[in-house]
Amino acid sequence: MRYIVAGTTTMLSTATGKTYLIVSSFISEELARKHADTLMASGENPSIIPPFGQSSQYRVALFDYESLDEAQAALPQRREEYGSDAWLLRY
Repeated sequence: MRYIVAGTTTMLSTATGKTYLIVSSFISEELARKHADTLMASGENPSIIPPFGQSSQYRVALFDYESLDEAQAALPQRREEYGSDAWLLRY
């Protein structure tokens, strides 16, 4: 029997200066939370980034990086794991 440990979701409230790997983007917080719940059920620890600037989207992120260089180096592997639509966002 295999058990999956559920993760946790972090709702970011202020910019951190980190670069995040975004795996999905939604027009409402409710939809972002539902997707985050699905990721948590598989053991991930997603973060939700609220709309800021000109965007009205709630972004769901799975990884954060201290530098853009570090994030760009990890991006090809993360796209293999989470899909080619994964992208980076500095927040």
